[in-house]
Amino acid sequence: MANIGGVFNDTTLGVLTNPGQQAELRLTPYRALHVNIRTQAGLEAGTVSNPFYVTGTGGGAGFSLGDLTAFAVGVSPFVPGGGVFNDGLAAITSGLIGELRMTAFRAQHVNIRNNLGNALLGTQLTSNSLPVTMASDQPAINVNIASGGGSGFSIVDNSSFTQAVSALVPTGGVFNDALTTLASGVTGQVRITSARSMHANLRTATGTALIGTQFSANSLPVVLASDQATLNVSVVSGGGAGFSVQDGSTFTAGTSQLVPTGGVFNDGVAGLTSGNVGEVRMTQFRGIHTNLRNASGNEMGVAGSPLRVDPTGTTTQPVSGTVTATQGTAAAGVGAWPFTITDTTNAVVKPGDAANNAMRVNIIAGLPAATGTSQQDNSTFTQGAGLGTPIFGLYTLANTSPISGQAAAV
Repeated sequence: MANIGGVFNDTTLGVLTNPGQQAELRLTPYRALHVNIRTQAGLEAGTVSNPFYVTGTGGGAGFSLGDLTAFAVGVSPFVPGGGVFNDGLAAITSGLIGELRMTAFRAQHVNIRNNLGNALLGTQLTSNSLPVTMASDQPAINVNIASGGGSGFSIVDNSSFTQAVSALVPTGGVFNDALTTLASGVTGQVRITSARSMHANLRTATGTALIGTQFSANSLPVVLASDQATLNVSVVSGGGAGFSVQDGSTFTAGTSQLVPTGGVFNDGVAGLTSGNVGEVRMTQFRGIHTNLRNASGNEMGVAGSPLRVDPTGTTTQPVSGTVTATQGTAAAGVGAWPFTITDTTNAVVKPGDAANNAMRVNIIAGLPAATGTSQQDNSTFTQGAGLGTPIFGLYTLANTSPISGQAAAV
């Protein structure tokens, strides 16, 4: 028979296009014939749709199986998996086969996917994430975020930090005022306010709390700027001789705490509007200004609600201003009104008492028109028209002459 030969040419040999064409056989550089294996039916073997199958006793400890072939435990053969430790291997493109990668400790690299082929790790969607369940007796999982953590990464505890160089993870928290307190050594979520401000517990470099203590040595000093408004402080404890209390709370005499009251002496202070707080005014002698009101809250001492004074005992009540009196019922006799004349010691005297002077009456009106009235001294009298009062005299022959300024009987 004739010897079979061929040509090694992987670049210029053309592809045969017509049945019946003759051509040179191709060889490898090692003089091996190129072979196209086909089945008895003429179908090309070794393709995806018609793969090779290894059977028999070879193949090491196992054999390959056809794609989608059922696997029976303890019966079906398999080939132990291996791989290569090489972190410098390039990624492969879709449709290519490649060697599996392992770690230095012979652990295979794994890309976790669900039954639909969707990646479960390395995604940012909850629907494509892999849920992790921790056992009740399992300790916390320490996670070092190498990438994907937004604008920063986690770092090792107590490691050095270089400004503008070291990476960090932005801090967040949860707005929930109903969260329970944590026990020592337990991790938990940081609390924030509804305005995204973080709750803070101020402490010294040694860990001593600065706020919430009653000792000056452990307190946080507060310095107000010269142009800063006053600082409103609700005194919960301390405060010298008293404490602040909740509005509307009960007060027990001799037991409940209170704060001594002060005020400001300033008669030029402007009035307050409803709902505003303000300083209490007092006099220069430290007396508090008082606005009297009744049990219903109505202001007293005004025209609609005057103050009523009810004196008791014999204390004299001074009266100033115009006093209006209402006349009572007249006594017996026309125009008669009873009255009592007293001296400077408040003792009752009679009219005409020489020791206490007689009561002098200037009759302005009230006598009958025919008898006349009293007249002003040195006034004009018209005869036949002016009114006069009848004069009675004393008959005596032993009279003496009065001197200027003395009164005398006619």
